[in-house]
Amino acid sequence: MLRLILFLLSLAVGIFILRSPQFHSAITHLGNFELIGAFIAGFFVIMTFTVIPSLAVLLTLSETMNPILLSLIAGTG
Repeated sequence: MLRLILFLLSLAVGIFILRSPQFHSAITHLGNFELIGAFIAGFFVIMTFTVIPSLAVLLTLSETMNPILLSLIAGTG
């Protein structure tokens, strides 16, 4: 039951990241820190309950970054 609650919570956080204009603006305006953000988001993709929010961040970063560079940086994280 706890795992289901944590999954639903991570799903809600991911949806909030994708729908919130403040988070979207903050993520797309990282500037020189985009690479660090991609690395950290890639690190959190491997953890069970942070997959959805991390993928939401990577999806948002893909709007402003080169997709090949984003995948390489996130993959090293």
